[in-house]
Amino acid sequence: VDGILQETAATGFPIDYAATPLLLGRDNTGSTVNVAIDEVKIWNTDRSAQILSDMTTVANPAAAGLIAYYNFDHGTASGSNAGITTLYDQTANGLHGTLNNFALTGATSNWVSSYTMIVPSATAATLIDNSRFTANWTAPAIGIVNNYRLDVSTSPTFATLLANYNNLTVSGLTQVVNNINPGTTYYYRVRAHNNAQNVDGGNSGVITAATTALTPPGNSLSFNGSQSVTITGGVDLSATGKFTQEAWIYSTSSAGDGQMRGFLGNQATDRSPSMWVFNGTQIHGLFYHADGSYAYYISDPVITPNKWQHIAQTFDGTDFKLYVNGQNIPVTYTGTPAGTISPTPVAFIGRVDNFFFGKIDEVRLWNVARTDAEIKANFDKFISPATTGLLAYYNFDQGTPAGTNTGLTTLYDKTTNAKNGTLSNFALTGSSTNYVASYAAVVPETLPATAITSTSITANWSAPLTGTTNSYRFDLSTSASFTSLVTGYNDLTVNATTITLTGLTPATTYYYR
Repeated sequence: VDGILQETAATGFPIDYAATPLLLGRDNTGSTVNVAIDEVKIWNTDRSAQILSDMTTVANPAAAGLIAYYNFDHGTASGSNAGITTLYDQTANGLHGTLNNFALTGATSNWVSSYTMIVPSATAATLIDNSRFTANWTAPAIGIVNNYRLDVSTSPTFATLLANYNNLTVSGLTQVVNNINPGTTYYYRVRAHNNAQNVDGGNSGVITAATTALTPPGNSLSFNGSQSVTITGGVDLSATGKFTQEAWIYSTSSAGDGQMRGFLGNQATDRSPSMWVFNGTQIHGLFYHADGSYAYYISDPVITPNKWQHIAQTFDGTDFKLYVNGQNIPVTYTGTPAGTISPTPVAFIGRVDNFFFGKIDEVRLWNVARTDAEIKANFDKFISPATTGLLAYYNFDQGTPAGTNTGLTTLYDKTTNAKNGTLSNFALTGSSTNYVASYAAVVPETLPATAITSTSITANWSAPLTGTTNSYRFDLSTSASFTSLVTGYNDLTVNATTITLTGLTPATTYYYR
């Protein structure tokens, strides 16, 4: 079909060329079809290798193996053609045809204008990145072309078409195909269109274009207090009575600003499970029950402005928990956590009832309560979108970091649930309110201390599994929550994966990160 092999099958019986006369426009039972036909070629050779190249060219009537050739170039298009009842074979074999039951006047059941063989040649895609490519083609060699019709699919047979590229009208010979998924193979084809006849020509050959995949941690999305991503249809976390929400955030809100900066949730009569940065350094979490009651917490200071941190909250039907960088952080509730969950869906990233300042990456929404062990083991990992219980997953790996990303307004859900989001109020150019480079999940693994004496220890860690690391920042504290840091070991730059700490106080417990 259009030069592309669709199926191969063994016949299982010999072909009888002389059993019945050749019929065009009907079968041997008398069934007819409402079609227009042109350029019928019958060969006594296997032309499989030439089908694609020959389908848009006029045949040489003397070509070897060509038994019969009908080009239908008779009469006046849609005119009065009474008496023109012979279809002439253009070869020397003289296998002419006789027309039956044709009106031979007007626009149907008559000789009419053809638009066959007016086929553009699709050429290789250019300017391919992780979210777009440019489809290209050349004009047909014959015929009048007013514009083109473009199809794009993830199926080589075009079983389904992308919503914005289904018979898309294009005036020129190129089209930027954007707002598409990274690391995905796409296929495109194009047809010529004639306005006067309101008809399409045949499909071009199929061209493959594979978008690139970003290397983790890839990209994140930058917010500046008036941007948001609206999730199509929202994500309802109420069905199982349990949920988990996760995100890596880089908050630029100042410590002590007194503001709520929502980064995941929904402001409605009954709020969905939602999270905010409060006062620059704390996390506020809340969800409503189906009866309109609610539970919320405001944590102690656990957020450091201008640093990437992983935030998660879970509810298992009884306990409402907060995690920061994989560690469970004790919180005090207002209200009663136990109870059903409001069906109000999570609708926004980058806002709840107010807006976020900073960067967000790796948002995951679940209908299960992830355990302490699962949170700790996976907070700095890039997981499979097919993981059980994962309802929506946004990795933000789209666009060119801090580049021109105009038009890339769809944030893709990596699960099969297709809970895609729509970006609002983003500049999509430059280093703010745009897709930007991420440094989320680039986390060293702390290892046990060695060479411990009464006044010194050697702190150890291993390099992150992803990302580029030039150096490390080291903190030492006598507080498990790092509420204060030891002088000299506050954000200390270290160029190795080990450091010897001296001058410590005997009989004292230290913590490092």
